[in-house]
Amino acid sequence: MIFKGEISIIDIYFIKDDAIVDSEVILKVIGDELNREDFKLIQITEKEFETLEVSNSKNLVFYSLKDKKQLRKLEKICIEKDFIYFDTFKILKYGFKKLFEKSKANSFKKMDEKYFKRIEAMEFAVKYDDGKISRGILEADLLIVGLSRTSKTPLSIYLANKSGLKIINIPLVPEVPIPKEVFEATQIVGLTISIDKLNKIREQRLKTMKAEDKASSYASFGRILEELDYSDKIMKKLRCPVIDVSEKAIEETAEIILKLIKA
Repeated sequence: MIFKGEISIIDIYFIKDDAIVDSEVILKVIGDELNREDFKLIQITEKEFETLEVSNSKNLVFYSLKDKKQLRKLEKICIEKDFIYFDTFKILKYGFKKLFEKSKANSFKKMDEKYFKRIEAMEFAVKYDDGKISRGILEADLLIVGLSRTSKTPLSIYLANKSGLKIINIPLVPEVPIPKEVFEATQIVGLTISIDKLNKIREQRLKTMKAEDKASSYASFGRILEELDYSDKIMKKLRCPVIDVSEKAIEETAEIILKLIKA
């Protein structure tokens, strides 16, 4: 079957059995690389090829055979006739292998990038925990503000690991002015909690530290009310969304925050 030209620089033979790969596909591939007047594509049977006598010194053979015995026989003929030959199945297999290797490598690269981003974010959260170093505030992707014992630290580290966001948590204490950089931040979320819940958490904390007598006011209702009033005023000034964490697990609060900052 001759597809193009009576006189050609290159004869391209295509041999196949009942395989799916079609000669039209090969024609399209090589047609993009060669001037179509320079070659003719000839589809013949394996038996015809065995007895083929050629005058052209430049010949390409593409074959698509499933039978391994036929394959070896054909390759032997190509070597004897000094033809350049290609197994189309092998070409396709190699192409797909390279494609998937590249895809896999890209996936690992992306995975590594995400992993290191999360590690960096967690280190950032620990370094700037409780607003220890105010100069990091403007480097943060997110600020979390709230009273002591509202789970700011574990929430920050959990979010850093989950999202790769750089997070700083800022404690709100009436006697300690918040850094001016907080008012320049673009992403801020406030945490609040019920009086009863915070009282129980702080009392338990004091027992753990064995400091009930030394810092009794820390867990008192009067002190907690004072702090809640102060934090409410600060959050209103910041105009930030506020989440009540009284009955929420860290994971639940984290999901709410991620939805808020994506909105």
